[in-house]
Amino acid sequence: MKIVVGITGASGIVYAINLLKALKGKAEVHLIISDSAEHLLEVETDMSPGQLEGMASHIYNNHDFNQGLCSGSFLFDAMVIIPCTMSTLAKLSNGIADNVMTRAGAVALKESRFQNIRLAWDFGFGDQYKIKDAIELLKKAGYKNKDLMIFMICNWQISSEECCKKAYLCAVWNVKISDCYFDGQTSPNITPIGWTEYDIKTFRKGVRKHNQMVTFGIDPEVKRNKHQARMFD
Repeated sequence: MKIVVGITGASGIVYAINLLKALKGKAEVHLIISDSAEHLLEVETDMSPGQLEGMASHIYNNHDFNQGLCSGSFLFDAMVIIPCTMSTLAKLSNGIADNVMTRAGAVALKESRFQNIRLAWDFGFGDQYKIKDAIELLKKAGYKNKDLMIFMICNWQISSEECCKKAYLCAVWNVKISDCYFDGQTSPNITPIGWTEYDIKTFRKGVRKHNQMVTFGIDPEVKRNKHQARMFD
């Protein structure tokens, strides 16, 4: 499988690092790193750009349009931009291809290679306007609510109460949630750091229920009783 990975200067570069680790040895990774992403790598991690590039099969200069990746005839199976800045998202939604990453993204959009869009809502409830704007941009680009999912970092410095408020808004927007746990922890081996064990279990359970209801439009675990069956059948 041939996958193009673009990394921009949005906060949350650890997502990109974890993705590259997961893909290493399993896919042919074509990596594009923006200038701001290189700076962010130094701020948010102890890795160097060289170490990050070592996790990919091919590296591209984000400013050189003479590379094969910029051609519509360059075939790849999928593209991921992780994390994605609002600037990059806005360019993609409006057909602006001013660097290699947005050019590859434009090709991916044209060929319908972008699926299962994930938006990172790492920080507080006050970022609701940015997230809503991003959702509206994606919908204008042709995506449906069912195609979108909001990433939230849990068991971290954002309290469980605030994450619950964010989840309520996701219900209003009718988009699903992906709860990601701080420091790369995965269930069932999640050690309480910023939250209590009760907070973690309660939020995970709530997210699962939220996603069921967004997917099916009802709570599929609640069965109709015989009286309801007679009313509607």
